[in-house]
Amino acid sequence: MVQSEIAFPFDLERIIDDWIFMGYLLGNDFIPHLPNMHIHAESTLYLWDTYHVVLPQLDGYINEFGTLNLERFHIFLSELSKFDTSWFEEREADQRWMQGKHGARMARELERLGKVVKSTFVRLEIVDHDPPERPAWQ
Repeated sequence: MVQSEIAFPFDLERIIDDWIFMGYLLGNDFIPHLPNMHIHAESTLYLWDTYHVVLPQLDGYINEFGTLNLERFHIFLSELSKFDTSWFEEREADQRWMQGKHGARMARELERLGKVVKSTFVRLEIVDHDPPERPAWQ
């Protein structure tokens, strides 16, 4: 329970203030969300888990009666960035796998097309000729 883990007075209203503030990280109609934080992608769970880990390390709440404590918010974002790093690493691995899959398929397709082109290739004879003379006005 959070109450026994923090060194400052527990105040549910202040936790709710922090939670409302963190909700803005997920964006709304006017504020864009963080790149990998989508409300439909269970990001609220990551926000809450991160807050639960970070709160005992802080000397107070992130939102101090409507004023953002940047030092505490920095600690929160630093912990949240660990999720960012793993998320981007997973995306990169997925993207590389897809590129490999598409690359192999395209190589097979190009090889197949190359065989088709080779079988229908007609030898063309190129005749060397003098280019036409250019008109004087050019």
